[in-house]
Amino acid sequence: MRTKELTISKDFAMLPDAVAELVQTACRFESSSYAIADEKRINLKSIMGVMSLVAVKSNELVIEIDGKDEDLAFNTLAGFWT
Repeated sequence: MRTKELTISKDFAMLPDAVAELVQTACRFESSSYAIADEKRINLKSIMGVMSLVAVKSNELVIEIDGKDEDLAFNTLAGFWT
């Protein structure tokens, strides 16, 4: 399992196209992928879950990836926020 804490910039916005792209990208990987923010654990393969990131008040986010292809998934999905 790989985890990483990320700081979200104040101008970061999860626009509908970005949400769809993130979910579609997460779904390409066999590994499970989650974002943890404000004590919520959000499945990155769930469009409704990712849309709920808009309500996150903190600018700190932890991504958690676990599975056979976690290294590739981790590097790809972390790129959405960095």
